[in-house]
Amino acid sequence: MFINILPKQLRIEHDETFGDYTCVAENKLGRLQRVVTLSEGAKPGLPHIRVVSIDPGNVKVEIQENKAELFLEIIGFRVEVKEKWQLWENATVIDFQRSGKNVATLIHFTL
Repeated sequence: MFINILPKQLRIEHDETFGDYTCVAENKLGRLQRVVTLSEGAKPGLPHIRVVSIDPGNVKVEIQENKAELFLEIIGFRVEVKEKWQLWENATVIDFQRSGKNVATLIHFTL
């Protein structure tokens, strides 16, 4: 018999939330126990962005992660695009997953 358990979500409201958590799985055949450590992450540094080309309605940019990233792997980038006259609250948000272990990610999007 298999039981699917959804991931546990912890609401982090203060520093005491970080630390060790014990996960226990038990059935008639035995018991397993593992300790998981929840550590505070760090906000990633600003990436380096280079515009590769601009065509009517299209932009290609290269995004390179900050060289100072030591602890957390960058898994993607979020680009916000807006017209010059628009407010940032009304910007279009485009999420890009990082492909492979490339240092740079080439992004092509249509405005």
